[in-house]
Amino acid sequence: MKKIKSKRIIKLKDKPKRFINHASVVKSLGADGIDVSIEKCSIMKSVPLSVLQKLTRKRLLIKEAESVFKTVFRAKTWLNTNNPYLKNKKPILCTNSQKDFDKVLSMLSSIKLGFPG
Repeated sequence: MKKIKSKRIIKLKDKPKRFINHASVVKSLGADGIDVSIEKCSIMKSVPLSVLQKLTRKRLLIKEAESVFKTVFRAKTWLNTNNPYLKNKKPILCTNSQKDFDKVLSMLSSIKLGFPG
């Protein structure tokens, strides 16, 4: 009897986006979907810590953006628009390092105080 290899097995070297798709995360802006994926990741022992940290940063960034802009549409627009203060990178993509993440959070806090961002 032949063993059938599953196509849904996730390797450690896979990117977080692919992992999130396999973890059945809802494809929306809301941070609730990321909360679910973090819970699923913590159950699976093969997930690297760096992936969990990136997901946690994304969740915090989305929640902060939603609180600053008051609507999901405005937060989604800002998070997915290239920003000159971030070297023309999208703020949602600046969660790989703690330094970039802190920079985006400081931008959100300055927007909250009325400065352009």
